Amino acid sequence: STCWWTSATPRSTRAFSTDKGEPVTATVTSAPPRRGQSVFWRRFRRSTPGKVGAVIVSLFVLLALLAPLLRPYDPTTDRNYRLTLKPPSITALWNETARETYTDPVSGKVDLWAAPFGTDNLGRDVYARVLHGTRISLKVGVVSTMLALIIGSLLGVFAGFFGGWVDAVAMRLMDIILAFPSLLLAVIVLIIAGRMALGLTYRPGEIYTVSPL
Repeated sequence: STCWWTSATPRSTRAFSTDKGEPVTATVTSAPPRRGQSVFWRRFRRSTPGKVGAVIVSLFVLLALLAPLLRPYDPTTDRNYRLTLKPPSITALWNETARETYTDPVSGKVDLWAAPFGTDNLGRDVYARVLHGTRISLKVGVVSTMLALIIGSLLGVFAGFFGGWVDAVAMRLMDIILAFPSLLLAVIVLIIAGRMALGLTYRPGEIYTVSPL
Protein backbone atom coordinates (compact mmCIF):
# COMPACT_ATOMS: atom_id res chain seq x y z
CA SER A 1 0.00 0.00 0.00
CA THR A 2 1.03 3.58 -0.58
CA CYS A 3 0.46 6.33 1.98
CA TRP A 4 1.30 9.98 2.29
CA TRP A 5 0.23 12.80 4.57
CA THR A 6 -0.09 16.54 4.60
CA SER A 7 -0.59 18.79 7.60
CA ALA A 8 -2.38 22.09 8.10
CA THR A 9 -3.02 24.19 11.14
CA PRO A 10 -4.92 23.47 13.34
CA ARG A 11 -5.78 20.12 11.66
CA SER A 12 -3.65 17.36 10.19
CA THR A 13 -4.97 15.70 7.02
CA ARG A 14 -3.66 12.23 6.21
CA ALA A 15 -4.35 10.49 2.85
CA PHE A 16 -3.42 6.97 1.90
CA SER A 17 -4.47 4.30 -0.61
CA THR A 18 -5.32 0.70 0.02
CA ASP A 19 -4.19 -2.34 -1.92
CA LYS A 20 -7.29 -1.99 -4.07
CA GLY A 21 -6.27 1.50 -5.06
CA GLU A 22 -9.11 3.20 -3.28
CA PRO A 23 -7.97 6.50 -1.75
CA VAL A 24 -8.95 7.08 1.85
CA THR A 25 -8.63 10.47 3.55
CA ALA A 26 -8.67 10.94 7.33
CA THR A 27 -8.64 14.25 9.15
CA VAL A 28 -7.26 14.41 12.68
CA THR A 29 -7.87 17.49 14.76
CA SER A 30 -4.77 18.51 16.68
CA ALA A 31 -4.78 20.22 20.06
CA PRO A 32 -4.68 24.03 20.00
CA PRO A 33 -1.24 25.49 20.65
CA ARG A 34 -0.48 26.25 24.28
CA ARG A 35 -0.40 29.87 25.19
CA GLY A 36 3.09 30.79 26.25
CA GLN A 37 3.89 32.67 29.45
CA SER A 38 4.70 36.34 29.31
CA VAL A 39 8.28 37.50 29.38
CA PHE A 40 7.74 39.06 32.81
CA TRP A 41 6.68 35.81 34.47
CA ARG A 42 9.44 33.81 32.79
CA ARG A 43 12.09 36.22 34.03
CA PHE A 44 10.47 36.50 37.46
CA ARG A 45 10.49 32.73 37.99
CA ARG A 46 14.21 32.60 37.23
CA SER A 47 15.14 35.68 39.30
CA THR A 48 16.00 35.03 42.94
CA PRO A 49 16.41 38.76 43.79
CA GLY A 50 13.00 39.39 42.23
CA LYS A 51 11.38 36.79 44.46
CA VAL A 52 13.10 38.16 47.56
CA GLY A 53 11.98 41.68 46.66
CA ALA A 54 8.41 40.49 46.11
CA VAL A 55 8.37 38.88 49.56
CA ILE A 56 9.70 42.06 51.19
CA VAL A 57 7.16 44.29 49.43
CA SER A 58 4.32 41.88 50.26
CA LEU A 59 5.35 41.86 53.92
CA PHE A 60 5.54 45.66 53.91
CA VAL A 61 2.04 45.96 52.43
CA LEU A 62 0.65 43.34 54.84
CA LEU A 63 2.05 45.16 57.87
CA ALA A 64 0.64 48.46 56.62
CA LEU A 65 -2.83 46.98 56.17
CA LEU A 66 -2.87 45.11 59.49
CA ALA A 67 -1.24 47.85 61.60
CA PRO A 68 -4.48 48.88 63.39
CA LEU A 69 -5.05 45.24 64.38
CA LEU A 70 -1.48 44.42 65.33
CA ARG A 71 -0.88 47.56 67.37
CA PRO A 72 -3.75 50.03 67.96
CA TYR A 73 -2.31 53.51 68.12
CA ASP A 74 -3.67 56.87 69.21
CA PRO A 75 -1.16 59.72 68.72
CA THR A 76 -3.07 61.96 71.16
CA THR A 77 -2.56 59.61 74.10
CA ASP A 78 0.72 57.94 73.14
CA ARG A 79 2.84 59.65 75.74
CA ASN A 80 4.34 58.23 78.88
CA TYR A 81 6.89 60.54 80.42
CA ARG A 82 7.86 57.85 82.92
CA LEU A 83 9.24 55.78 80.03
CA THR A 84 11.29 58.33 78.12
CA LEU A 85 14.27 57.03 76.13
CA LYS A 86 13.96 53.49 77.44
CA PRO A 87 15.62 50.48 75.79
CA PRO A 88 13.61 47.83 73.92
CA SER A 89 11.41 45.83 76.24
CA ILE A 90 12.89 42.55 75.01
CA THR A 91 16.11 43.47 76.85
CA ALA A 92 14.25 42.78 80.08
CA LEU A 93 15.25 39.15 79.60
CA TRP A 94 18.84 39.95 80.65
CA ASN A 95 18.79 43.59 81.83
CA GLU A 96 17.67 44.11 85.40
CA THR A 97 16.96 47.83 84.87
CA ALA A 98 14.78 47.11 81.85
CA ARG A 99 13.01 44.36 83.80
CA GLU A 100 12.09 46.83 86.51
CA THR A 101 10.96 49.39 83.91
CA TYR A 102 8.58 47.07 82.07
CA THR A 103 7.21 45.21 85.09
CA ASP A 104 3.49 45.76 85.65
CA PRO A 105 3.07 47.13 89.22
CA VAL A 106 -0.33 45.47 89.56
CA SER A 107 0.30 41.96 88.24
CA GLY A 108 4.06 41.92 88.74
CA LYS A 109 4.60 40.44 85.25
CA VAL A 110 7.16 41.69 82.76
CA ASP A 111 5.62 42.86 79.48
CA LEU A 112 8.20 41.97 76.84
CA TRP A 113 6.05 43.47 74.07
CA ALA A 114 5.41 46.80 75.76
CA ALA A 115 7.95 48.60 73.53
CA PRO A 116 9.88 46.16 71.28
CA PHE A 117 11.83 49.05 69.70
CA GLY A 118 12.12 51.13 72.87
CA THR A 119 10.70 54.62 73.45
CA ASP A 120 11.58 58.12 72.30
CA ASN A 121 12.12 61.35 74.23
CA LEU A 122 8.38 61.69 74.87
CA GLY A 123 7.87 58.14 76.03
CA ARG A 124 6.15 57.07 72.81
CA ASP A 125 6.35 53.50 71.57
CA VAL A 126 8.75 53.51 68.60
CA TYR A 127 7.46 50.15 67.34
CA ALA A 128 3.87 51.39 67.10
CA ARG A 129 4.94 54.57 65.36
CA VAL A 130 7.06 52.66 62.82
CA LEU A 131 4.26 50.17 62.19
CA HIS A 132 1.68 52.88 61.55
CA GLY A 133 4.22 54.95 59.64
CA THR A 134 4.30 52.22 57.00
CA ARG A 135 0.73 53.18 56.07
CA ILE A 136 1.82 56.73 55.28
CA SER A 137 4.90 55.52 53.40
CA LEU A 138 2.76 53.14 51.35
CA LYS A 139 0.30 55.91 50.46
CA VAL A 140 3.09 58.28 49.49
CA GLY A 141 4.77 55.63 47.34
CA VAL A 142 1.58 54.65 45.52
CA VAL A 143 0.39 58.22 44.93
CA SER A 144 3.79 59.48 43.77
CA THR A 145 4.20 56.52 41.40
CA MET A 146 0.75 57.06 39.91
CA LEU A 147 1.39 60.78 39.45
CA ALA A 148 4.75 60.12 37.80
CA LEU A 149 3.14 57.53 35.52
CA ILE A 150 0.30 59.83 34.48
CA ILE A 151 2.43 62.95 33.99
CA GLY A 152 5.21 61.05 32.21
CA SER A 153 2.76 59.28 29.90
CA LEU A 154 0.98 62.51 28.98
CA LEU A 155 4.27 64.30 28.38
CA GLY A 156 5.50 61.47 26.17
CA VAL A 157 2.25 61.38 24.20
CA PHE A 158 2.30 65.14 23.57
CA ALA A 159 5.98 65.09 22.62
CA GLY A 160 5.49 62.20 20.22
CA PHE A 161 2.28 63.57 18.69
CA PHE A 162 3.31 67.17 18.08
CA GLY A 163 7.03 66.61 17.61
CA GLY A 164 9.19 69.55 16.57
CA TRP A 165 9.93 72.10 19.25
CA VAL A 166 7.54 70.43 21.73
CA ASP A 167 9.55 67.22 21.55
CA ALA A 168 12.84 69.13 21.77
CA VAL A 169 11.78 71.15 24.83
CA ALA A 170 10.45 68.05 26.60
CA MET A 171 13.66 66.14 25.96
CA ARG A 172 15.87 68.99 27.15
CA LEU A 173 13.85 69.27 30.37
CA MET A 174 14.28 65.55 30.97
CA ASP A 175 18.02 65.84 30.29
CA ILE A 176 18.28 68.59 32.90
CA ILE A 177 16.38 66.53 35.48
CA LEU A 178 18.44 63.41 34.81
CA ALA A 179 21.69 65.40 35.03
CA PHE A 180 21.13 65.95 38.77
CA PRO A 181 21.46 63.07 41.24
CA SER A 182 18.03 62.15 42.62
CA LEU A 183 19.04 62.73 46.26
CA LEU A 184 20.56 66.14 45.52
CA LEU A 185 17.49 67.14 43.52
CA ALA A 186 15.20 66.11 46.38
CA VAL A 187 17.24 68.20 48.85
CA ILE A 188 17.06 71.24 46.54
CA VAL A 189 13.29 70.89 46.17
CA LEU A 190 12.86 70.59 49.95
CA ILE A 191 15.00 73.68 50.57
CA ILE A 192 13.05 75.75 48.04
CA ALA A 193 9.68 74.51 49.31
CA GLY A 194 10.70 75.11 52.92
CA ARG A 195 11.59 78.75 52.22
CA MET A 196 8.45 79.42 50.23
CA ALA A 197 5.96 77.72 52.59
CA LEU A 198 4.97 79.63 55.73
CA GLY A 199 2.87 78.36 58.61
CA LEU A 200 1.23 79.85 61.67
CA THR A 201 2.43 78.55 65.02
CA TYR A 202 0.64 79.13 68.32
CA ARG A 203 2.18 78.59 71.72
CA PRO A 204 0.17 78.94 74.95
CA GLY A 205 0.87 82.26 76.60
CA GLU A 206 2.47 83.70 73.48
CA ILE A 207 1.24 85.51 70.43
CA TYR A 208 0.89 83.96 67.01
CA THR A 209 4.20 83.76 65.21
CA VAL A 210 4.92 83.14 61.57
CA SER A 211 7.72 80.69 60.90
CA PRO A 212 8.89 78.75 57.87
CA LEU A 213 7.82 75.09 57.77
